[in-house]
Amino acid sequence: MIDAIRTYDLKKGRFCECPPCDLVLALGNFDGIHLAHGTLFAHATHKADERTRTVAPTASAAFCFEPPSSCYFGLTDGCLSALEEKLSQFKSNALDYALLADFSKLRDLSPEAFVRDVLIRDCHAVHVVCGFNYHFGKGGRGTEYELRQMLGEGAVDVVAPQYADVDGVQVVISSTAIRAALARGDMSTAAQLLGRPYSLTAPVVHGKQLGRTLGLPTVNQNAPEGKLLPSAGIYASRVRIGEKTYLGVSNVGRRPTVDGADAPINCETHILDFDRDLYGETITVEFLHRLRDERRFESVEALRSAVLGDIAAAKNYFHQ
Repeated sequence: MIDAIRTYDLKKGRFCECPPCDLVLALGNFDGIHLAHGTLFAHATHKADERTRTVAPTASAAFCFEPPSSCYFGLTDGCLSALEEKLSQFKSNALDYALLADFSKLRDLSPEAFVRDVLIRDCHAVHVVCGFNYHFGKGGRGTEYELRQMLGEGAVDVVAPQYADVDGVQVVISSTAIRAALARGDMSTAAQLLGRPYSLTAPVVHGKQLGRTLGLPTVNQNAPEGKLLPSAGIYASRVRIGEKTYLGVSNVGRRPTVDGADAPINCETHILDFDRDLYGETITVEFLHRLRDERRFESVEALRSAVLGDIAAAKNYFHQ
């Protein structure tokens, strides 16, 4: 079953063979890599370091399905993280490897077979860390009970629910809560749960050049397949181009004034105080604050006036 799992060396930045050393595995869907996931990864890296010092060389790794099983079943509108974003977050959390499993090849395994043949035999797991609601195996029947039965009581850490204070209310940190925040354009709550602004990383593609014609040049990005974007609207944003950061105004949606209601959803950003050709470059747009709904205007002149108002509103937000 090892052919169902791809191993990515996070330190060297490339795919590789499954490492022969013992592994401490962080188990989960890891869609979005939020603050609760960070706690789980910290447990895994600590345990791997401790075991390396006292027992034998041990590395830490995230084990997850790519794409997530929730996306496989079509249970969500899209994933919170594209693969490149996910790998970057794994690396920033000091994990050594990412084990990316093909859900379609493993979905019919019993919980016992999944632990015995995949985690222990193929992935060399000696210790696992998972969330309180982690389920696995055919029909999601596996729980921490099967993990403890087969790995041993001391080889399983279960991380309790993590909470964030959102406007005085304790909210469970979860991908579900993040999706709900994105659906209503609540970027502040999404950032609190993620531990960073929600973002889109994608190449700049050619648009219709209308922004440049209006004297307000923009960069266009299409989201990677399956990537979830915030609800349609205008956002104050931050743009990362290489090592530099700029402020901007982003339109997420179908651009109904220009393209009509049936156009594909994309992200179009006017970068403040910036005028350079970025076609083909990969940039990151962080969505900071929702300014207004996307709407159709009766003329291009009315659209330009609205964009100027959006720029003013964004500058007011940035200077608060």
